[in-house]
Amino acid sequence: MIKRLLWGGGIGLAGLIGAVVFAEHRALNSLEEMGIRYERLERGLVARTFYGVRYGSLSVGRVSASLLTPRTVKATDVHIRIQPESGSGQLGSEAPSALPKDLSASLESVSLSWDGETVVSGLSGTLDNGRVILDGDGIHLSSGADLMQADWDTTLPGTWASGEASLQLERGGRLKLSVTVPELTVDHALLHGQPVSLGEAQVILEGDRLARTLRGTLSVGGVESELSVEREGKTFVSDLVFGPMPLSEALVPLHSVLPEAPRAQIDGSISAEARLSWPDKEWSGQFFLDSVDVDGAAPTNLQSLKRGLFQHRVLDAEGDPVLRTTGEGSRTWIPLRQIAPAMRHAVIASEDIRFTQHEGFDLDAIHSALEKNQLAGSIERGGSTLSQQLAKNLFLDGQRTLVRKLRELLLAVELDRSLGKGRVLELYLNMVEWGPGIYGVKEASERYFMRRAGQLRPHEAAFLAAILPSPRRFYRQQYLTNRARETRIDWILENMGNAGHLTASDVQRWSSAPLRFVPPPSP
Repeated sequence: MIKRLLWGGGIGLAGLIGAVVFAEHRALNSLEEMGIRYERLERGLVARTFYGVRYGSLSVGRVSASLLTPRTVKATDVHIRIQPESGSGQLGSEAPSALPKDLSASLESVSLSWDGETVVSGLSGTLDNGRVILDGDGIHLSSGADLMQADWDTTLPGTWASGEASLQLERGGRLKLSVTVPELTVDHALLHGQPVSLGEAQVILEGDRLARTLRGTLSVGGVESELSVEREGKTFVSDLVFGPMPLSEALVPLHSVLPEAPRAQIDGSISAEARLSWPDKEWSGQFFLDSVDVDGAAPTNLQSLKRGLFQHRVLDAEGDPVLRTTGEGSRTWIPLRQIAPAMRHAVIASEDIRFTQHEGFDLDAIHSALEKNQLAGSIERGGSTLSQQLAKNLFLDGQRTLVRKLRELLLAVELDRSLGKGRVLELYLNMVEWGPGIYGVKEASERYFMRRAGQLRPHEAAFLAAILPSPRRFYRQQYLTNRARETRIDWILENMGNAGHLTASDVQRWSSAPLRFVPPPSP
């Protein structure tokens, strides 16, 4: 696309307008000899106006050429068709060998189309000595004087990447393309809540001159990946292969929004692969982590979480942020040994079935979440372990972004290693939200069932585990209406049975047992 924009849009447009101007000094039939057509011509005292000018992939609604010096031209309703194949849009040997040095042209209502579909419209700009400059709402395109270089501002309307870019093309037997962005900024809700500067980015691709297959590299912030682009008709498919490389190096471009990375000792490696199809925007991908260990990521000394009081930020019943104190010595705290085994097993069965096996994160759960998010087109599931959820509750906000998931993962690995599985589960059960202003299993068991946490029965524990994904919503929809969602409760009970914590007869018994809630408090 870029090749034809520069080649056809520069050489073709400059030559086309130049040829129209030269036609005033030569026979008009020379335009026809060069393959240029026009619908009609108006001759004024100081100007000539051509209507419906067409040549190859170029069309101009009106070209008004001044007969005075300096020679000026105004082209309106310019349409450049960016063709997948080369051939049309370049003037042959009959074109003027050089444009007049005093020739300039203003361009208005310029549009570009790719294979019959409009790419961008509403541009305006100038043509001066073969250099084409176009501007519009959030877009700037400028071809170099030799038409083999361009300055390209990638701030396009509605897109998520921006930065001043220099683009170079070499066209011989093969096409070579190089794009360098000294400072790439990405502004996308899935990545982070604010624009993220990733440092220098560079794409180098080489392939056949028709750009059906291009292969090369993508480098962002010093992190390099293999990149290939295949064109099938109007569809472009890009494949990215990354690593394996040290995880600490791979995170360098995100240091500005990932404070855990520069302050921690991070061991292990990462590799990834992804595929993006354009223009349908379908994507898929997965990544792999090996031998990950983290030390020093937490903003506080984790020894303070091993015993005693501590504070964490929560939302009160009205949704306002407040600090909550918990830990040994607080009235809401209950030791793990005093919590009913059914409650412990239900939470693990619901939220993190491989809790005792992983090291803070579960790649299988993350990959499953990625597939579901890809189908949904947004982050619907995060694949978080109990350790990651604890990291979020202790140190992070509730943003559903990839950056927060990375922060979660690093902190979860350190929490698992430093505190151990038992303490992680104990902290989680005493901190997690179970409804508006209801935090910790002690408060939850009393509010919903008027029981001590150690007396919870399996189907009651399964209900509490079932509402964890959205406790405030389920509080309104199930508790206040006295209608528990039995399908998810049954699923959790079955998981508990599959893990060996309930017999088959117990699963059936507690699945059939009625849930009896404590009446909601008076308004």
